[in-house]
Order: sequence, then C-alpha cells, then structure tokens
Amino acid sequence: MFASNGKKRFFSKKIIVACVCFFGVALSVGAVVSNQSAETVATDSQQTNSTERGDRQLVASSSEIAMYYTGDTQLLEVEYKESGYVWKSAVNSDLYKDLELSEAWKGNLSALFQFTYYNSKKADKANTLSSNSLSNGVKVTPTPLENGLSLKFNFTELGIIMKIEINLDGDTVKLTMPEDSIKETKEYKVVSVSPLPFFGAAANGEQGYLVYPDGSGAIHYFNEKETRDARPLKLDIYGSRTWEESTMNDLETSVFASAKLPIFGVCKNGNTFVAIVDDKAIESTIEVSQSGVSVPFERIANVFTFRRTYTVIKPDVKSGESSVVKIESTMLPGERSVTYAFLPTDSGYSGMANRYREYLLKNGGLNKLITEGDDVPLMLDLFMGISKEQMLMDKYTAMTDFDKAQGILSDLLSSGVTDIRANLIGWQKDGFGNYPDSFAAESKLGGNKGLKSLNEWAVSAGIKLTLQNNYMLAKADSGINKKNNCVYTKGSLLLTDSKEKLLLLSPMKAHGFFKNDLSKAKQLSVRGINFDGIGEYIYPDYNGNNTVTRAEVQKIWADMLKSAREETGYVSIIGGNTCSLKNVDFLHSVTVHDSGYFMSDETIPLYQMVIHGYIPYAAEEPGNLFYDSKIQSLQMLEYGTVPYFQLTWNSSSELVDTDYNFLFTSRFEQWKDDLLASVKDYNDNYKALYSSAMVEHKRLSDK
Repeated sequence: MFASNGKKRFFSKKIIVACVCFFGVALSVGAVVSNQSAETVATDSQQTNSTERGDRQLVASSSEIAMYYTGDTQLLEVEYKESGYVWKSAVNSDLYKDLELSEAWKGNLSALFQFTYYNSKKADKANTLSSNSLSNGVKVTPTPLENGLSLKFNFTELGIIMKIEINLDGDTVKLTMPEDSIKETKEYKVVSVSPLPFFGAAANGEQGYLVYPDGSGAIHYFNEKETRDARPLKLDIYGSRTWEESTMNDLETSVFASAKLPIFGVCKNGNTFVAIVDDKAIESTIEVSQSGVSVPFERIANVFTFRRTYTVIKPDVKSGESSVVKIESTMLPGERSVTYAFLPTDSGYSGMANRYREYLLKNGGLNKLITEGDDVPLMLDLFMGISKEQMLMDKYTAMTDFDKAQGILSDLLSSGVTDIRANLIGWQKDGFGNYPDSFAAESKLGGNKGLKSLNEWAVSAGIKLTLQNNYMLAKADSGINKKNNCVYTKGSLLLTDSKEKLLLLSPMKAHGFFKNDLSKAKQLSVRGINFDGIGEYIYPDYNGNNTVTRAEVQKIWADMLKSAREETGYVSIIGGNTCSLKNVDFLHSVTVHDSGYFMSDETIPLYQMVIHGYIPYAAEEPGNLFYDSKIQSLQMLEYGTVPYFQLTWNSSSELVDTDYNFLFTSRFEQWKDDLLASVKDYNDNYKALYSSAMVEHKRLSDK
C-alpha cells in the first residue's frame, strides 16, 4: 500500500478528483461605451442590447476597470476599459425566459450570492436549505466605501444578516466577507455562501473555457449543448475540509478532491479573468458546473464554508450502531475574500498563471531561488530499507546503506553532475512506513554514526541531502497513545480508515515531535528535511485540549517548515500547496496530470507556470519507472521539471515481498548511464530556460 507511481509515499498516486445599491454619492452615470461588435454583444450570455439600466451607478473606477452596481436587480458589472468588455454577475434573462425554472433558480441566475442554511431547532439538523441574495423579504442597505461598496443584507424571515464589501484596486475587484459579517438572530444558521456564482457564466455554443486547479490544472471548454445527468466538480482548497473515515480511505483509493492552487478562471470570447481565493479563506471549495447542472449555463465559483458536517455514531437496537450526520453549531472564524483580476484580451490560462504569480510575489508568497546560469539539478531518491511483516518476527531488508549512498553520490559527482538534490527514504529505524517516523537511523544501514558521516560528507561535497520524514501518519499498532496524540473527529471518534490501520497525528503533537527531532537532527549534522504529508494536507483536530481548526493547522505547518529551514538550511516538501511555497527550497512529486474527470477536456501546466524559474521541482514519476521514456521525457520538458530518479544499491528483486514492490527496477548500476544522459540532455538543451518564468503555454496540435 501507499505506492505512488514510482514514488513510495503514505498514499496512492493522487488522481485528484477531486471555483453589490449605492445611493450615497452621486456619480456620473451613463451607458458603457463599448468597442465590441454588435455580433459579439448579441451572442454573449451576459451582454444585452437593452439600454434600460435602472439605477445603475458607477461605484468605483481605475485606469484599467470600472465597476457598476444596479440596486434594484443587484447586478454587478465590471468593465475592462481597454476592450470595453463588461463582465456581469447575472445571466441575461432573455436566455432563460422560455425555460421552466422555479423562482428560486431564476433568483440564483441573478443573485450576488447563494447560501445554504439549516434550522437548528429541528431534529434533522443536517437537512440544509438554500436561498440567495434576492430572496423575498430581504432588505439591502448600501454604504459607499473609498473605492467600492459595502452591502448589508437583512433576511428578516430567517433572522440572518450578512455583509459583503466590494473594493476596486487597479485591475482587481476584491469581494470580502469580514469575520463578523454574519449575524444570526433566530434558529436559522448559515452553512455556506457562494459569492458571484454566475459571474462570467456562458450559454451553450459560446466560445471559451473554464480553468480550474485539478491536479496540475485543467480546462473545460464550453459545450455546444447541455450535458445530461451532469454533476459539478468540487475541489477543496488545500485538501479536504472534512476528515472522517471516508477521507482516510481516500488516501489509499486515490479519490481525494483538493486544489493546490486557490485559483480559477474564465476565458470567454477572448476576455479573461482569474479569481484568487485568499489563504485566510481556507475553508473554501471551488465548484465547477458545466451546462446541464440544473441550468444550461457553464460557470465556476468558490464556496465559503462557515459550518461543516460531521458524523456521530449512536447505539442502535437492530444494527448495534447507526450514524447520524450533523452540522457544527459554532461558526468557523475568520475573514473570507476572493479577488477577481481582469486581464487583457486573449490572455487565456497563461495570463491567469502569470497574474497569480505576480500576486504571490507581491504578497511574499513566492521566492526566487533559481539564478540565471544555474545548472539544472538532479533529483535523486535513494531508497534505504523496509521491514516486511512475517508470522513471528518482521524481516528488515536493507537496500542502500549509508556507505553505499555516499558511493553513489560520489560516483555522480565524478561523472560531472554539478547539482545533486538527494533524498533518503526509509533511513529510520525499522525502515519505511513505520509511522510515526522516528529520528534514529537504522543500525543495519550504519546507524546514527553512519548517517552523521554521510551528512557531513554531503555538505563538504556541495550536495543538498534531505531526510524524508512524515509528521502526519501513525500506524494503529505502533503503540502510540491514541487518546493523547491522535486526531478525533467532531463526533468524538478516533479518526482512522475502514481497516483501522492508519491514524492521523494531532497537528499540535506533530509540532511537538518535530521540535524534539530538530535537536536530534543537529546532533546528526542534518542539513535538509523532506516533509511528506504537510505540504499537501491540512486537517482539523477536535481532540480535547488539542483542538485546532484548519486555519490554525496551516500556521502550525508553516512554523514547522520555517523552523526546519532556519535550523537545517534546506527544506523540501512532497506535493506543494501554494500556501507553503515561501518556506521551501524544492518541491518533490509535483503532479503533471489532472484527475481525468469526465468534465475535463485538457490538462495544462497551470501549477508549473506559476512556479517555474522560481522554485525547482520534480514530477511524481521517476525516470526509471517511465512506461514510455520518449513521451514522458518530452512531457517533463514541457512541464519544466528537473530530471528525477529513485534508485537503490541492491537489486529491486529484494523488494518483491514487501510493501515497496512497485519499485521494480532501481539498481544504480543499471540506471547510471540513463541518469547521466538525462542530466546532460537537460543541461545541454534546457539550461537557458531553467531560471525563466514560463509565460505562455499552448497546444500546437492534438499530439
């Protein structure tokens, strides 16, 4: 178990299956001057030939965009001045006037936001209801801001008050729900809010596509017609928002829905915007809906979660126990915001990636770690050892001891490899997979003395050497104190998988274990750590005094990465949620695939375009496990990865009866020539691009 297509990890290769009434200040109002052709206007689902604007007001303006708001219809419009194109929050009513839609759905197509809620006084508290900002009886109070608008919505029948702030800055519009933006005076409680759910929506036959962070990135082209039985694709930002038994099972079954990039976008008739969900809004989901999901319109939006569902197990006379789904009574704290950046004509998904990179650089979320002229590095995993379960006593299999590891690295240096990033897997006592990982070296590999010697030699040789450690998982039979050190669900259940083999370490306890390990790392002359897990998953814990939210865990992980970097000088992570980028030196196992979800029409290197030239990264599949070396080598070049191999000193045949048997060809002597050829090829032909940002990507033909 826990194999990842050539990279042994704690989960299977992830096929991630998982996007205001302004009455105060009188400003000049007029029809938008547009240089669009009449044909374009007539065919756009959000453009209209009508000159009737109601009380349409110019709310804010910059040199790039102008923002308008119509109070009686809650229509928000953003004009991109260079092209004259106007993005609208509502679908043109002419496109659905002949459809048999409920009043609720007609409201959804025009509303500034949709929301779900539940009745806290009813026994079935998981029975959520939905509404929108145009529901009957809502009272809207506008307040002008310096360059924007604040709107307070009072849903009198529900006893719910919400506030949204919309601000214009340069080429962006930022929509914010402040931490105190929701007040609840009756039994009805808010579960989630989806702002601007139909912003940029497209009708069947329009030209363009939706972009979303599924794996490396994916595109859904607008359909010519409605898709029957269509379902939305929901991507949780930075991993699942709700962790239960099914979530743990997903670690093995590869159906984990998450997004490493908190962005999505629309390219429509050559016009483009990208939406960036703020990291403080970690309790968010990007929802992609193609035509046929309730209505015949393509759209993408984010959903802010304010309360999560959870499962409680109760005794049952017939079955012994039964599960009951509930909703958290307490609202998750924190401000939530999403920024919409409007891009020049024909920017497409390349422009989206460029704009998000600019956003990260401006906000200190990305560092330039690659200098012009740097050699392309080699990423080399050395698999050290593993224990195999047997009837009486586990058998340890040593694959690469510390002396052999030094021999391999020395050989590569003498062969001309100038930049080596080496990572040791299974170096700990009892080898790979004995979670939680200890910070003591396996004696059969040379023990702590041998590891310290290897670390010191690597420093003198200029090699970046990391020790891979997992501060996320624990095996149920490891002897760990489950009550004190492991994660519990909101329903007071120990979080484990259906086979009750895996547990999650409490983030607070994991942080403590890590702090203890730092002192041991210093004694072993460790100069680099590769974190397995915390670069991809952010989970909550409801275990007594250890209780933490995902937002708090995000800070705990960031502190661990920062501390490791300060103490050892070098940090690598597996995967790479973008909220972690500012504290890492290398990204390991960055996916070059999307999920293959039926909605996705094309895979794109959206993630790679954001980070290329700034942080070096390797793909998930090592070159020694390629199924088609020619095609995959070309894809690695296209996606800007560095050459990557996972090797051993001994023959991989010794792994046949272990949990690492997927590494079916790995002997260094067998792969040395291919490895050297790959490194040479990269540096001969790709070095000039290695330090450069990837600013445009496009498909030249079907193949």
